[in-house]
Amino acid sequence: MSTEPGEGQSFAPGEEAQIDFGDIGLLEVGGEQRRVWLFAMTLCFSRYSYYELVLDQTVPTFLGAIRRGFEHFGGVPARLKPDNLKSAVLTNALGERHYQEDFFRFCQHYGCTPDAARPRTPTDKARTERDIGYVKHGCFSGRNFTRLEDAVAWLARWSAEIASVRVHGTTRRRPIDLFDEAERAALRPLPSEPYEIAIFTRHKVRKDCHVHVLANYYSVPYTLVGEVVSVRRSEQRIDVFAAGECVASHALARGQGQDVTQVAHYPATKRLGSHEIHRRRIELVRAAGPHAQSYLGRLRQGPWVFGDQVARLARLAESFGAAALEKACARAQHFGALDGAMRIEKILVRGLHELPLDPPRVCADTSARDFGRALRDYDAALLARKEAS
Repeated sequence: MSTEPGEGQSFAPGEEAQIDFGDIGLLEVGGEQRRVWLFAMTLCFSRYSYYELVLDQTVPTFLGAIRRGFEHFGGVPARLKPDNLKSAVLTNALGERHYQEDFFRFCQHYGCTPDAARPRTPTDKARTERDIGYVKHGCFSGRNFTRLEDAVAWLARWSAEIASVRVHGTTRRRPIDLFDEAERAALRPLPSEPYEIAIFTRHKVRKDCHVHVLANYYSVPYTLVGEVVSVRRSEQRIDVFAAGECVASHALARGQGQDVTQVAHYPATKRLGSHEIHRRRIELVRAAGPHAQSYLGRLRQGPWVFGDQVARLARLAESFGAAALEKACARAQHFGALDGAMRIEKILVRGLHELPLDPPRVCADTSARDFGRALRDYDAALLARKEAS
């Protein structure tokens, strides 16, 4: 149970600010009707308040309004008491409450303590509960605004010329006077940089070492493949967190379908460029021996994709060993079986490379085999068809 001061109890200057939202109704925004909410943050000692009209209660809107409230006050209270809303508090299946991650980081940045009101306990934030009612009755009651911009302009004027300078019914002082005399100096100073508003979401790391965020892909360390990580999306950056530590940071991609990749996030075997991988494969095959080098040269003259052949021979060298690859290449050339890396693989799989080399048999040189017809044959066929018609 909360032990903080409630309704009817006193607060020290700068001790606490209470936050709440109130429904203002429908107003015209960009040519359509939108529901509008009043955000109110009230300093409990002086009753000096910051008001703002917003279109939702999402985390960015919530934190942005608090940030502007701190800037309006010129400082930060020691404790911040919001309502039990999802922008500030998350509730798990067992009913244990946890602060929303970015709200908690926001409070850490400004050096204030979060202290959410208990569910269905309006006395925990009685100051701002009463303030919401006061604004809705005093500022908007009887005034039929239709457009949001008109309501925003009137609220700013009403707050400065009426709410802040009225004699408060409990303190018997004007809120602006109490604030200037005692509370302004008691607030903690604002940090040198404002908190960058962001959204935290949860994502599973894909097999390609990336997370999918807003139709773009951002790399994370390969050791996290299959894990669920927290992604913080701010106005300019994407930051990925695992076990409370930042494991990746990227500039926010514009557009859709973009891959934002840091090569260091891949395992060592995946960090090389395609040209370097090809070069290393050739070196691996050539290192097997002169017969492997010769066979590799023959492959350049065949109808195959050379890179695919090299990759297959390199895998065979890794699987069976360089000595076995050299024997297999020697056997293939001995018998004139020059039909690609597949032949070498068959020799190795069947263990034929360990057999002694018999006298060579007469075999067709498959490297010179004609795998296609000359274009003149197609020209002759087309001419014959034309004459027949």
